[in-house]
Amino acid sequence: MDFWKWFDRAARADFAGNLLDFIFGWKRWLLGLLLPGGGGMTFLWAAIDGRSPLDVWVLAVVVVAALTVILFVLIFLADRHHKLVAGSNTQASVPGPAPRRGTTGILVSGKDNTFSNVDAEGFDTGFEFTEMATGNTLRNVRASAHPRETSSIDRIPCTELLKIATAVGWDFTSSASLQLLDMQEAMRQGGSDDVLIVWGRSKKWTSDELMRKELLVPIPPSHWLEFFVHLFAARDDDNFNTYSWEPSKEHFGRRGYVDLHVDRHQAIAWLRRDAAPFRGKTKPR
Repeated sequence: MDFWKWFDRAARADFAGNLLDFIFGWKRWLLGLLLPGGGGMTFLWAAIDGRSPLDVWVLAVVVVAALTVILFVLIFLADRHHKLVAGSNTQASVPGPAPRRGTTGILVSGKDNTFSNVDAEGFDTGFEFTEMATGNTLRNVRASAHPRETSSIDRIPCTELLKIATAVGWDFTSSASLQLLDMQEAMRQGGSDDVLIVWGRSKKWTSDELMRKELLVPIPPSHWLEFFVHLFAARDDDNFNTYSWEPSKEHFGRRGYVDLHVDRHQAIAWLRRDAAPFRGKTKPR
C-alpha cells in the first residue's frame, strides 16, 4: 500500500506552503495573533483568567499529541484490515497433505498460464497453489491426478533370471550354445552402465554360514571395471555360488560378491533392450 508515501509527500508540501505563507501572507498570521482564537489570544486569555501560560501551552501540546496518536492508530488499523482482506481473497487453499519434497509447477498451457503440480519424479501431487495469470490477477489451479506410490523391489536370484531369459529365447542348456558366456558379459556391461542393478553379498568371510547371513547390497558400477560375472552354478539351480571374480594376476579368482540378484521388472526390460545384442555374440572356436 502506498498510503505512507503519499502521506509523506503531502506533509512536505504542507510544510513548504507554511513557509511561503509566512513570507507572503504576513498580514493573515499577524491578525491570527491578535484576533480571538489565535495563538497570541490563547496566552492573553490565560493571563486574564489567572492561568499560567506555560500550563496552557503544555496542555495544548498534550492534547495535540494524543490526537496525533489516535489518528496514527486508526490509520494503522485501517491499513492492516485492508491487507488482511486482500490476502484472504488471493490466498490459495491447500486441501489434504502438504506438497512433497522437490515439488515444482510444470507449464501445461502457454495460452492461459495454467500449471499442473508434479514432483521431481514426475508424479502429480494433487494439491492447490496460486499462480500469477495474465493481467497480474491471482487464481487457483488444481492438479487433476493423485499421487502414485513408489513400487517396491522385486529382487530375484540369477537362477530365476536364467529362466526368464530362456523364456524369451536364450539357450543355456544345449552343448553347442555359449549364450551363458554372453549373459555374463551382458550383466557385467549392464552393471557398469548402471542400467542393471546387481545385488550381492560382500565376500568378507570364509565361512559359508556367515556369508549366507550377509546383507544383499547393490554392487557399485565401478566394481565391474575390475571384476567379471560367473553364473555357471545358476544352471544347476545353485544361486549362492554365483559371484563376481577378479582376473588379475595378483588376485586371480578372488571373489568380490556372491549370491548375485537382480530386480525382476528391471531385468525383464533389460533383457529385451540392452542384453539382446549380446545373445549369440560368442562363437565356438
